Amino acid sequence: MKKFNFYCAYIPEMKKLNALSFKKLVIALAKYTETGEMPQSLSKKANLIFSQIIRVINQEQRLEDISYKRSLAGKKGMKHRWNNKK
Repeated sequence: MKKFNFYCAYIPEMKKLNALSFKKLVIALAKYTETGEMPQSLSKKANLIFSQIIRVINQEQRLEDISYKRSLAGKKGMKHRWNNKK
């Protein structure tokens, strides 16, 4: 997945971080989303927030994969249906 949704519900917890930890957290989330790489140098508080957010990212990825598979199956079924009516 090349994207993740940033929900406003994350902000109250992220406000507790200093500027450097906040920056590292956002970069870690972007890297995780793109490559699946887990961060090595986050503070304890930032690591806790990271672990909460990646659960949401992983769930969204699973739902996106299911949606994509259903889309392909629907296209295949539609093609099969309309090719048989000739």
